[in-house]
Amino acid sequence: MDIIKELGVRGVGSYLKRIVEYMLNEVKSVYREFGIEIEPSWLPFFVAIGSKNGISIKEIAELTNVTHSAVSQAVNNMKSKELVEAKESSEDKRIQLIYITQKGRDEIMKLMPVCDTIKSVVEKRFSDTGYDILDVIEKLENEVRRDSISNEVIELI
Repeated sequence: MDIIKELGVRGVGSYLKRIVEYMLNEVKSVYREFGIEIEPSWLPFFVAIGSKNGISIKEIAELTNVTHSAVSQAVNNMKSKELVEAKESSEDKRIQLIYITQKGRDEIMKLMPVCDTIKSVVEKRFSDTGYDILDVIEKLENEVRRDSISNEVIELI
């Protein structure tokens, strides 16, 4: 018996979270096997940070469509592992710009071939479903963000 599956649409959030957690744990296991110190969930942040020579938390949040709080927490964890560093903006002293450190660049170099293989395996798994999973996820995200679900439910009750 799988209560989450039995809940159907009512349990979809838990169902999706379970899948994501499983996949992240699998990727984390691969990273650890190859001595990579980066957390799988940090990958989009590294891409964002690498896209500019110094980037604010706000910009990272906008590029990744993740909350400012979540980005800040991830960046603090990345700083504690010395993968990134923060420097005061020369234009606005209130803003900290985030940069990838040499250690961070070294970790990314170790990560790239591993990421390529993970990508191939995951693409195969997605393809084996018979659906364009990324397209389905994008459509789902667009639909659930279209209008506030909570407002609609409250109005209907």
